[in-house]
Amino acid sequence: MELLRRLNQTQQSRRFKVIASIIAAALVIGAFIVLFVMATGPDAKAGLQARLAERSGAGIGIFDRGPIETIQTLVDSALVAMQTTPGKVGIAVFTGVILLAALGAIWLGLGLSYLILLLIGLAVGWPLAAIDATGALGRIILGMVPLSIAFLLLLQLARFALGAPHPVFAVARNLLQEAVRMKISVVFIVLMIIMLAVIPTLLSPDQPLRYRVQQWLQYGTGLTFLVLALMTVFFATATVTYEQRDRVIWQTMTKPVRAWHFLAGKWLGILVLNAVLLAVSSMGVFQVTEYLRRLPAQGEVYYYMPENQSIPVTQDRDALEKEVLVARRSRFITPREFDPEKLSGALGERIANVLSNNPELSDTPKLREQLLNEIVTSAREQERSIPRGQYKEFTFKGLPVMREGVEPDDLTLRFNANAGSNDPTAQYRLQFMIGGVIIPVQAGLDVSQVIPVDPSAVEDDGTLRIAVFNEETNQFSVSFPPDGLEILYGRRGYEMNFLRVVLVMWLKLCFIGAVAIACSTFVSFPVAILITGVVFFAAESAAYLNESLEFFRVEDDKGGIDILRWVSYHISAPIARSFRVYSSLRPTANLVDGRLVPWAGVGKAAFILFMWSGVVMALGLIVFRRRELATYSGR
Repeated sequence: MELLRRLNQTQQSRRFKVIASIIAAALVIGAFIVLFVMATGPDAKAGLQARLAERSGAGIGIFDRGPIETIQTLVDSALVAMQTTPGKVGIAVFTGVILLAALGAIWLGLGLSYLILLLIGLAVGWPLAAIDATGALGRIILGMVPLSIAFLLLLQLARFALGAPHPVFAVARNLLQEAVRMKISVVFIVLMIIMLAVIPTLLSPDQPLRYRVQQWLQYGTGLTFLVLALMTVFFATATVTYEQRDRVIWQTMTKPVRAWHFLAGKWLGILVLNAVLLAVSSMGVFQVTEYLRRLPAQGEVYYYMPENQSIPVTQDRDALEKEVLVARRSRFITPREFDPEKLSGALGERIANVLSNNPELSDTPKLREQLLNEIVTSAREQERSIPRGQYKEFTFKGLPVMREGVEPDDLTLRFNANAGSNDPTAQYRLQFMIGGVIIPVQAGLDVSQVIPVDPSAVEDDGTLRIAVFNEETNQFSVSFPPDGLEILYGRRGYEMNFLRVVLVMWLKLCFIGAVAIACSTFVSFPVAILITGVVFFAAESAAYLNESLEFFRVEDDKGGIDILRWVSYHISAPIARSFRVYSSLRPTANLVDGRLVPWAGVGKAAFILFMWSGVVMALGLIVFRRRELATYSGR
């Protein structure tokens, strides 16, 4: 104990902080300079290629070997990244983050504590990782230690940032202290850290590299968001309801703390806690993604060096760089315009048929709107359906046009064909004509497939026309869902897109936190969890509900209105519309598919979700100000 006390005094002293900062800066900056020189030297590339060729393979375990070889593997991975300008920038940014983290720990008076924790983790985890029987456990420990240190460090920095003498900041700061004391939050935090450490060990090296990267992005971001959302639901409700139940809240409210100070402070604390946890998880996900990216793809000896020297790049590498680790825009087919007279005539016939079969109904604007939507939806389905032995043309507009001297965007046609009952074993023969070139395709059903598109096929006005032929040998007509034909284009990297995805996840958590806190002002803990959980799952599933409602029919087999279906539709439709903006934000799906999440979309989502959160918090405040907090017991 005396030794620990002296070490703590040492790391708290100003002299130690200055000396340690100089040493940390010298080591980190020196390491970057050495890597830069090694990556740009005259014989650097040849030496790197020779080492990588000797150690070629697709494994992802970097701690399976001894310390020296492991360090060499990490160095070589960094050198591979620094062969390109974006790679140099990425390594420089990573180096800067490491230096800032080290300086932050030092000046918070925790430099020695975190260094000792890191050394203990390496001393325990590395030997375990090198043994087959305990390799998985060792790798999990080696992954958990830096994530835990990053979480503790960012939490300390967050407390420091909330140090202003204001009741809102005081309540938020107290909530961050609760987060590491309450079992509810600790369970989810530990679960997230363990999960991020375990997932990389489960990726199969036998899979194509693009699938491994997609799986990692899917699970790394998707499961992280789910865990944090559940933590927000439980912890945000607990922190308010428990203080009321235990009659602790009145001690806070008798101080110069108003009701809005208390609720705003709780919400701010939840926002900051989620920001800290998202920062930790996203840094881990991003670094592992970059590591996986530099591994040999299928058919490669090492990064961007195919076994077959006659091809410039392997299919696996090309798909990874152009379809996954990108931020592409998309265009769906342009629907044809309907003839107003024919549409009006079809609507009149439909209304007459419905009213004759259902005398209890009346001709109302709402009924007309619903029937018109059904007519349009049915017509759109016919547009996207191709009978056997026939073809149909589809048009895409707003695509980039080739310009002289400018490298064109990569264009890809993504299609998803349906036929009959979508037999998973069936293969349908289709022909796509793009730019005068016929491309035969063996298409699986209800499975997304892609076809590269020559940019020269795009007309001068940004229009692309394609024709799809359903061969006579196929058993059924082929149809495409509303998003079943899509052109993806763009050459942007995924890095800034990743940042926007994390920001969207944080915005969603802000809204869930506001709902949880507002519910906790007037109901007990279990009921608040139930209400918040229902809102969360309704919001997350609204996109699927919207898609289902497009094909939902309220008529029976005779063409009349089925009352039960009609009631179900009018209950589900408002729910789907209410959370349309929230559900349209699909950050993980967009990231995994390499789709662009634009800043405009993030800004719109921020405005709407914060507006919703403000309304919800205002309702909670109205209720909270009327509570008898000194006598409330939660029962």
